[in-house]
Amino acid sequence: MLLATLLSVLPALAAASSEQPDAAAEVARYRHCLDLASSAPKEALRLSGDWRAEGGGLAARHCHAAALLGGGDYEAAAAELSGIAEDLRLGRGVPHDPLGPADSHGLLADVYAQIGNAWLLAGDPEKAYTAFSQGLAEAPADAAAARVELHIDRARALADAGDYAAALADLKEARAGAAARSDILLYMASAYRALHDLDAASKAIERAIDLAGEGPETLLVRGNIAAERGDADSARRDWQAVITRWPENAAAALAQEHLKALAPDAPVDPVGGPDSP
Repeated sequence: MLLATLLSVLPALAAASSEQPDAAAEVARYRHCLDLASSAPKEALRLSGDWRAEGGGLAARHCHAAALLGGGDYEAAAAELSGIAEDLRLGRGVPHDPLGPADSHGLLADVYAQIGNAWLLAGDPEKAYTAFSQGLAEAPADAAAARVELHIDRARALADAGDYAAALADLKEARAGAAARSDILLYMASAYRALHDLDAASKAIERAIDLAGEGPETLLVRGNIAAERGDADSARRDWQAVITRWPENAAAALAQEHLKALAPDAPVDPVGGPDSP
């Protein structure tokens, strides 16, 4: 979300700065730097460092944070993004507030969302929760899509911290704004299972499958729910289907682990078998 928002403001920022006379060139430079942040983070760090030395401002700093994320330095990325958020909140380095009050809040919400995800990657769900909460406080009331994503993200942080009841409350808020999102139902099913409400978990995962069809994550979770019920045959069938149909997906590795735990001495067929659909 932040990329699109920053691209919209860069021309205004460039026009307000004598050091950045060519807004289109700055936008292109920003796009290129963000592309490198995921594919060649060391090169993005070099480029963003040079750009910042030239007075690149907000865009250069954000690309530096993205490069830190791409290189796996999640805590440093969170710190960099937090600095950007603080400057945006105070209007520091944002001449004449070119976005206007509503858009400024939307931009801040986007930055807080990225801070939260950086902290999740760093393994600190409590700091992630704080960042996502700050994002929700900043997100305009009419920014429905942004608010849905922030509720989902905050639910992930709460689940990582083991507070599944609070996570479920956030997921319900998210679903109120996006009833057709199967991923929300998938998360809800996992939260209900963690809370031992298996009937609600089953209803949620079946609704997710109704909306989006079977997938590696939905079958993995459905198998988890079946195992919790004591239905080993159904659990085995779903987990084996994940391994057979999506062997390269991360869910397949989890399914393998679950199958081994279910029957430690039984062989797991990596390319299908009698339990495969």
